[in-house]
Amino acid sequence: MATVPGQLIWEIVKKNNSFLVKEFGNGTAGVRFSKESNNLYNLNSYKHSGLANKKTVTIQPVGKDQAVLLATTKTKKQNKPAALLHKSVMKKEFRRMANAVANQVGDNYYRPDLKKAALSRLSVVHRSLKVAKSGVKKRNRQAVKVRGRKTILNNVLEVGDDYNRPDLKKAALARLSLVHRRLKVAKSGVKKRNRRAAKVRGWK
Repeated sequence: MATVPGQLIWEIVKKNNSFLVKEFGNGTAGVRFSKESNNLYNLNSYKHSGLANKKTVTIQPVGKDQAVLLATTKTKKQNKPAALLHKSVMKKEFRRMANAVANQVGDNYYRPDLKKAALSRLSVVHRSLKVAKSGVKKRNRQAVKVRGRKTILNNVLEVGDDYNRPDLKKAALARLSLVHRRLKVAKSGVKKRNRRAAKVRGWK
């Protein structure tokens, strides 16, 4: 049985399907999102569409033990939905999972154009699992207890180290330095005011 070309499917579903989300912005700056699970960026575009492409990638949390599901479509099983996906569950540390995703998506010529999107999606899913495990309340308490320039610096470095936003790593470090200086200035100003207040009390 012949399969329908992806471009034809895209022309049919790009403006009308059950996964479309409201468009944001006006004119050429408008962005329309899509909710299908095998759309890594959730963008309504032919490149990222999980409906029009024969080769798609799905990365999502599964189970309660911080496992991540990596699923790719089989090109020879397009007419058999039950056997369409090749699934693998990853329970390793982030570096190993990132290497597995990179090998599966990009290095074996499956969808090298989606390699960066797959790593970004993995980073977001991994972070969400860490938050879900620790709990929002516990994480807020930890944020209050975090002190010291080295600890904060390590947290900022994670922006680029786990493929989240490596392009913002330099900007994040610059912002951290500026905020740290302002805090030092504000702290020294408070000490000077307290000393002046103490002198005035002693004079009275």
